Amino acid sequence: GVENIRLYVKNDYLYSNENTRILPLDSAADTNWYKKLWQAPSNRWYTPLDFADQPSREQSFFSCMRVIYDPDTLTTPLAVLRVDLSKSMLEQALNRTAITQNGFMLLLSGDNTVLSSENGAGQNLPEDIGASLSQSAQDTWNTIELDGIPCYTYSATLPPTGWTLVSVVPYTDIYSVGRALRNEMIGIMAAVAGAAYAVALYLSNHMLRRIWQLSETMQKVEDGDVEVRFNSEGKDEIGQLILHFDHMMGRIQQLMEEKIRYGFEIKNLELKALQAQINPHFLYNTLDTINCMAIQKAVPEIAGVATSLATFYKISLSRGKDRIPVRDEVLHAKMYLRIQNARFENRIQTRWDISPEIENLYIIKIVLQPIIENAAIHGIYEREDGTGTITVHGYRKGEDVYIEVADDGIGMPQEKADAVFSSPPGEIAREPGGYGVKNIIDRLKIAYGYEYGLSCKSIPGAGTVVTIHIPAVIEISNE
Repeated sequence: GVENIRLYVKNDYLYSNENTRILPLDSAADTNWYKKLWQAPSNRWYTPLDFADQPSREQSFFSCMRVIYDPDTLTTPLAVLRVDLSKSMLEQALNRTAITQNGFMLLLSGDNTVLSSENGAGQNLPEDIGASLSQSAQDTWNTIELDGIPCYTYSATLPPTGWTLVSVVPYTDIYSVGRALRNEMIGIMAAVAGAAYAVALYLSNHMLRRIWQLSETMQKVEDGDVEVRFNSEGKDEIGQLILHFDHMMGRIQQLMEEKIRYGFEIKNLELKALQAQINPHFLYNTLDTINCMAIQKAVPEIAGVATSLATFYKISLSRGKDRIPVRDEVLHAKMYLRIQNARFENRIQTRWDISPEIENLYIIKIVLQPIIENAAIHGIYEREDGTGTITVHGYRKGEDVYIEVADDGIGMPQEKADAVFSSPPGEIAREPGGYGVKNIIDRLKIAYGYEYGLSCKSIPGAGTVVTIHIPAVIEISNE
């Protein structure tokens, strides 16, 4: 921001007549600024007021001057160095520092106003404003009146010039800023409130719409339409409620379909059981005739086998009942093993450990015999010597009955056993060829529920243990 640099030297120097940057000292001897400089020969700052006796082109500078002394004596002045700053540059600086719309800045030198910003230039400032402002406390806010308008002022000294920079702010500007801030805050609050209301209204309508649609869906279900579904929107609480409702309806529909399928299965089983009773009646009567003839002819072996077979089919028929006492189910299995041993020369040894407290409890018929048959055919008879032992252990544990059938046959991998004996809920598997394992599992689950059925543990080369798990039922139910 330096406008000009000048050097005033004695006239006896060759370059003293350059008159542009280097000037003769005598040319400034009669000026006010030169006289003030020698009153206090040190660094000194000047304002345009100090150049009032100069031509107009020389009155628009703020200058800093310094006396240069002879370096040999340090007392003999050799020249004066002058650095000029443009007045317009400082005016621009003051204009840029205005605090409010009507506020202005003043630059004072003592009691005199040296420079003011644009707003200040248009003010009717009193002649003694410099004196009143210079007497105000520094570095704090004070109050004055300009043309009857109260104003705040703040003063600060600018070292090393000694000038005072004053900021003047009318009360009305402060209040207008406050009003503007207030109005702006009210506008912001109104906008935020409106946006919040719109968002709340949207969310409320969105949630209520889903609740209303869910209510309509439930009404359709109440009217009998179990296939209706309501696709969930969102993952909030209402969305989770809708999702669980859809899952519930899917499960209800699945259970209804399973119930219908189970009804068909039960009817088919009942029909097959009814059809199966025709031939066993005729066979039972025939066996009774054979038994009488074997006794008359004194052939006890034939009589024993015929009696066992007759007892076997008599229990199978059980007068059309679906459930029989455990003791009859055990007797049924014993008759089967007696016939098998008569046929295969007593290859199977048996051990029976049935707790008396379960003998009078009821079980659906023809459950134990197929398991023992599997143990004999697929376990013992497939051993190299074709012989082995079957142990049957029945006991009660709480409200449940367990009958374990263990053999020392060839066994099988546990993965295969799990595949054969697992029956997923809702899946009725069928196995051709009579009462297979899957058939027994189906019948137990239909009769008692999915928590009951068969389980199997097997070790290759060591044998297999199959456990029948049923509830402890003391009343006869053949419905």
